[in-house]
Amino acid sequence: MWSEATMTTPPGVSPTDFNEALRQFRDAIGTQWVFTDADDVATYKDAYSPFLGEPEDHTVTAALAPDSVDQIRQIVQIANRYAIPLYTISTGRNLAYGGSAPVYSGSVVLDLKRMDRILEVSEDNAYALVEPGVSYFDLYRYIQEHGLKLWIDCPDPGWGSLVGNALDHGAGLTLLPYKDHFNAHCGMEVVLADGRVVRTGMGALPGSKLWQQTKYGAGPLIDGIFSQSNFGIVTKMGFWLMPAPDAALSGRIRLPHHNDVIPFVRILASLMYANQVNCYYSVMSPLFSGPEDAATAKLWDQPDGGTAQQWDRVAAARGSHFWETTLTFYGPPAVITAQWQYVKQRFSVITGVQFDDGGMLHFPLTDEQLKQIGHLSLYGIPSLNVFSGLASQPGVTGHLDASVVVPISGEELLKAT
Repeated sequence: MWSEATMTTPPGVSPTDFNEALRQFRDAIGTQWVFTDADDVATYKDAYSPFLGEPEDHTVTAALAPDSVDQIRQIVQIANRYAIPLYTISTGRNLAYGGSAPVYSGSVVLDLKRMDRILEVSEDNAYALVEPGVSYFDLYRYIQEHGLKLWIDCPDPGWGSLVGNALDHGAGLTLLPYKDHFNAHCGMEVVLADGRVVRTGMGALPGSKLWQQTKYGAGPLIDGIFSQSNFGIVTKMGFWLMPAPDAALSGRIRLPHHNDVIPFVRILASLMYANQVNCYYSVMSPLFSGPEDAATAKLWDQPDGGTAQQWDRVAAARGSHFWETTLTFYGPPAVITAQWQYVKQRFSVITGVQFDDGGMLHFPLTDEQLKQIGHLSLYGIPSLNVFSGLASQPGVTGHLDASVVVPISGEELLKAT
């Protein structure tokens, strides 16, 4: 335990008050679940902070790991009593966005990792109700052990919390609505700042059996105010799960010219709005993302980033196509084959477009097939493969992402690039 003379306290909180609050936290949840040791508290810091070890770095004054809603209510009441800021995490695995580190320096971290119960899974109605400490691995194992014909949609890597990822607007790789994790949630239980417990949607009605089947209840739909916010502590959350499909079919589309992305995005958008394409995809350019040489470096150095004609000459010299994307379809074999054929028909108006027919996978997959698959998340299987993928690239020790949001338009995509 820290002494009053040496411990760090939350902003505006005296050492005496903080010591008393810590004593009350221990009474509420148990001494072993109140972390104040410097080494324990350090695990909640942002390991990738540019201010690591410097005065500007955000500090953690303590961490608490409750096991129940009642314990959370007690914590909130104690925190209110002494004006102690709380920063809630589910499992603290969202490394790309700060992980378990508090946004407000000096906060006490409320770590919900012990609340890891899978409360209900319905195969007939394709939903699950879970606590914040349940990871994608946990739910996947539960589904496999019980032989349920359900898929989860998971991000890369799959070690994080369903609740935490959804509240941070995370996304996955299968179909809508499942790949939009907050959009795929249905019903939540929340402890408010004054310790009251509310349930959204049909969960507000006593005895309701519809909590995870419809988002709407009596009154306004308020779930959104609890995402990426500190208005409450989410303690339970329902999710719609994807019924296991019969098969999956992938196909790649390749475009030869710089400006082909303009009609391509226009057609792709119309297919999305018609729900003919509702899978995850990336529009990639081997010219823009490939190894840089003298020709590409010269174009990037120009004020306009190079003209379409100049880039097309580089592509021709390399013998390369300019854009590509891969689409995946899930469902009965006859249906997804027809979808892919229709998509090819729509894109065939672009001169020079090429299509690569991928193989069809039938589910469930064999152990041998699983070993052959590089991107398991495409098939509802959580993994940590993204780390090994980075490690296998010579000279690569990490990655840097910029989450740019632009209108669905080829012209806007080129401007952003």
